[in-house]
Order: sequence, then C-alpha cells, then structure tokens
Amino acid sequence: MNWDHVRFFLAVAEHGTVSGAAVALGVSHATVLRNVARLEAVLDTRLFDHAQSGYRLTLTGQDILTEVRQMAECADALVKKLQDRDRLAAGRLTLAMPDSSLVNLLPVVSRFCTEYPQIEVAMVDDTGNNEADVLLRVTDQPPEQLIGRQLARLDFAIFAKPDVVPPSADKCRWIIWQNRLSNDEAVSRQERWLRRITPEPAVVLNAESHARAVEAVRSGLGAALLVDRGADMDLTRLAFPHRPVTQGLWMLTSAGYRGSARVSAFMQFVAENLQKKPS
Repeated sequence: MNWDHVRFFLAVAEHGTVSGAAVALGVSHATVLRNVARLEAVLDTRLFDHAQSGYRLTLTGQDILTEVRQMAECADALVKKLQDRDRLAAGRLTLAMPDSSLVNLLPVVSRFCTEYPQIEVAMVDDTGNNEADVLLRVTDQPPEQLIGRQLARLDFAIFAKPDVVPPSADKCRWIIWQNRLSNDEAVSRQERWLRRITPEPAVVLNAESHARAVEAVRSGLGAALLVDRGADMDLTRLAFPHRPVTQGLWMLTSAGYRGSARVSAFMQFVAENLQKKPS
C-alpha cells in the first residue's frame, strides 16, 4: 500500500471535500481524486459516497479511519525524529574510504572522532555504489549525481625496490594496477603512460589494486607508477623522464544529505584539516 494514497484518503475524510483536501495538501483537485481512486482499487472497495454536501465515508471508510490516523501520527513522528537528528551533529555517519595505500585519511578521521564524540563514524570500503553518507574517492571523474569538492591532487611517481633499480625504462619490468571502481580506465591509462616512456613496456604483473602493486614493488618484482607519499615511501623514486601524473582526491555526498548537520560537520572538518598533500 502506498502511503501517499492513504494520506489523500485521510485529508478528504478530515475536510469532507476534495477541494478542501487539495488546498490542505497543496495539490490539484484531480491529484486528490486520482490517489483516492488508487487506494480504493488496491483495497477493492469504495471508501466514500459522493453526496451534494461533500464526500461521506462508507462503512469501510469509517472502519479504517482510526487506523489511518494512527499511521499518520507514526509517520509524522518519524519525520520529526529524522529532521531533529539531521539538525544535530550527532548520530551515525557512514564513510566510504579509498585504498589506504593511495591516501591515509585515518589521522584526520581520528581527530574528527575526538572533536565530535556524539557522531559515530562507520568506515567502509568504497565499492562504487555511492550509498555512504560521505565518500572520499580518488578520481578525476566524480559521479554526476553526487556533490562535493576536490580536496587535493595526488602526485604519482615511478618507484622500485632500492636494490633492484633498473638502468633504464627499456630494461625495467613493470607492474600495473587496477582501480576497483574503474578497472579498464585505470589499466589503459597506465599502459598509455608506459608507452610514452618506452615503446614496448615489459609488464610482468597486473595487480588487483594499488596496495597489491606496492607490495609487489617492495618484493623486488618490478617498478610501478605509485602515489608519491614522500618520506613515508621506503622505495627508490626512479628518474625516468615522464610527464607529471596526478589524480584528484574528492569528498562527495548525495544531494539528499545537503542539510544534514553531521554530514556538514564532517565535510567541513576534513576540508579544514586535511593537508594539501595527505600522508
């Protein structure tokens, strides 16, 4: 049963006329009639008799009126509860996080939890379904249905294990990696980039993620284009000539959460506290 249909039934029952219900609900006369008719079709019974003085409830309509009023009270209470929760910076906030080897945002999230103990942050992997309250995503093409801002640009560089540094790009064994949100795009972009620095790159591993590529490079399997995290990298940056490679770090949310105090508090805190180059 569609609650909208029930709502129209209740409005007609309380106002006694379709025009009165239409004014109260801010809709047209036809919209009220259409929704009442749909409810009668679902219930397979007539709920009103149309008299000269207005609409009178049938016996069936009278029988369900008390229950419908109780439903309306419950619905109003639920709406008020949700509105009150969104006006307060409190409650549960679901945060979709990127691969931690790409960017480590835990220090900022930890500080947020300290400053806002009334907000419970539930961190989940970003699987691309865009259902979390806030998404922190490494991309240059954020989904059109989400709103937000770019927090930073992540720099990439070529890295290898210190004791297996190849003499040139042509002599290098290469590792490429996938992005679970856009596998084909990530791989093809790396392959195009490799061909700019060596005509026939010897790709020895296609890793399932950036984190797996980092592990493979540390094992000495080959070199890869990885996020440059400065002093945190225990690898050697290779000086092969290549064009700079960067990618955006975006903080996103659904337009439906625009008025949520907890979402606004989190997004503002992260934007103010995240360094230009997150560690």
